[in-house]
Amino acid sequence: MPPRIPVTMGFKPALPVMRAISTTAQPKNPRAGRPNTASNLLSLDEAPKRPAQNSRARTSTEEIQRLIARTDERYSRIKSHRADIQQRVEAQRVSEDYLSQMPRYWREGDVFTPHDLSGNEMKKWRRKAPKTADVFDVLGVNPLDHYRNFTLISDFTTSMGQIQHSNQTGLRPANQRKIAKAIRRVMGMGLHPSVHRHPEMLQMEWQSKRSRP
Repeated sequence: MPPRIPVTMGFKPALPVMRAISTTAQPKNPRAGRPNTASNLLSLDEAPKRPAQNSRARTSTEEIQRLIARTDERYSRIKSHRADIQQRVEAQRVSEDYLSQMPRYWREGDVFTPHDLSGNEMKKWRRKAPKTADVFDVLGVNPLDHYRNFTLISDFTTSMGQIQHSNQTGLRPANQRKIAKAIRRVMGMGLHPSVHRHPEMLQMEWQSKRSRP
């Protein structure tokens, strides 16, 4: 009977003496990370494992979300600031509207009672006091010589271009006729409007209202 070789000896590598006799190159173990067709077919149903790329994508998404959040916060802050400015402008406009309707303008240091704010008391300030003295006699001027003075003409005409009565002007009959003649002359020459106040007077009043506190 031939001698038996133990099973464990069959799995041991060949000795160096026997390797020298063999001319065939020793097979190398395949690389674990090298893909091949079989591994690709077997791993079709499996999800690719890319932890580095997933973390990079997650970081980019978080950055975009933070940027959007900062933009929304900035937009809301600007919107609230604009709304605050609009409210202040509207409150200022309403205040100026009420002040323009008051016939009496209060100054610092004025003393008043609640009765002074009533409607009947305000009407007294709206009325113009009648003139008791002839201004042309006091100044010693002739109304016909100042027909081009639009301020003078506006003081003796109404807002619709009508000549005021002597009860309102307080002039003597002679000076009343002279100022009426000067008004008709300047309107006939086209230097003064006949249906409204002079534009320069309106501009002066508008500027005085704007500069009034």
